Amino acid sequence: MTLEFEFDGHEMIIEDPMCSQSWVTGLAPFIDAYAQDKYGLRFEHIDHDLDQKKLRTLADGVGEALAQYRKDAREAISSDTPYTQWKDVLGDALALALNGEDCEHNEHDYALYEDTDFTKLYEAIDEAMEEHDGPVADIDELFDEVRSVTREKMEGHDWSTVYDAIGKLQIPMLFVPGYTPGKDGLSDFDISAEEIQDCKNPGRGEQALLNLLRVSIPDFMEFKGFDHRNSELMDAWISGIKDPTLDPAINALGPVFKDLSELDDFFDNAGGNGGVLPCWVGTLTPNDLKTIDPLSDNVLTGGLISLNEWFNGSASVEGLGESVVLLSGDWVLSSEHGKSLEDTCGLTKSSLVGSIKAVPEVKVTKELEPLEFSL
Repeated sequence: MTLEFEFDGHEMIIEDPMCSQSWVTGLAPFIDAYAQDKYGLRFEHIDHDLDQKKLRTLADGVGEALAQYRKDAREAISSDTPYTQWKDVLGDALALALNGEDCEHNEHDYALYEDTDFTKLYEAIDEAMEEHDGPVADIDELFDEVRSVTREKMEGHDWSTVYDAIGKLQIPMLFVPGYTPGKDGLSDFDISAEEIQDCKNPGRGEQALLNLLRVSIPDFMEFKGFDHRNSELMDAWISGIKDPTLDPAINALGPVFKDLSELDDFFDNAGGNGGVLPCWVGTLTPNDLKTIDPLSDNVLTGGLISLNEWFNGSASVEGLGESVVLLSGDWVLSSEHGKSLEDTCGLTKSSLVGSIKAVPEVKVTKELEPLEFSL
């Protein structure tokens, strides 16, 4: 027996009062109008400062997204199957870092559980069921389904993305070539800036330094005054780490500093015998990050190169000027650890502003063939 009742100006016709789907169909005029009127935005522009902990969570989300995207995309490409685009992978990671796992529901909870119009619908259904001469569906199970359908329709009206909320946010990022958060220990990349020319066991930190600066092993040895008569020392560097300039992508860009003498103050100011981290530190926006291709090489511009004693808080910094830092292969970005470089060095936020983009094409000038003259 059909059940009919009126609510909020809508004529509700329930063909089968025992069937919850029949109720959902009959309530559709109200559900559609309510969802369109009451929907919320999952992401709205954040016009206030986020604390350092939240910024670091966002930065870690970027690094995790880079690693996950590369893994999934390469597997999909090898098996010729579709995969999620980078902008969406990054957006999901940032949304999770910003609001947590349940953020997609929070903006609709008030409308679905506390709003007067929606609670009155429950009362109207309950009254209609009591007046109906015949069996009806369980009202609480039915109303859970009505909420679910309404939520889905409300979400369908939501046009916002995480980029609407934080697309222009400057997120402090750390880059150490070869470092992968969650896989490596950051302290494994520390070096002794003052005694590096005597290091007989170069490791991941020394490799990261040369990759960061794009300096060849012979040039670096010459710059730091290595004792070329010490065969043990020389062998350790030649066999222990890879000359970064042998990598075509690195070699094509040339060294970060054309004149290595520019690094004198950089190393001198690091000071002490403690470990310092060779790194790039700068701020990047999600709007900037979403445009890159993580499967290709990219470059970082702006920001600062640092020998950073991140644990206790001291550092030497050097501006990039017109140069760039290469983000190559599987290298990823992450959050700063310990005391921030901004606080350590009393930096202005503008000095840290960086950007990320595809490696610029290297223009090769074709040599002219010599002209031949005949007399």
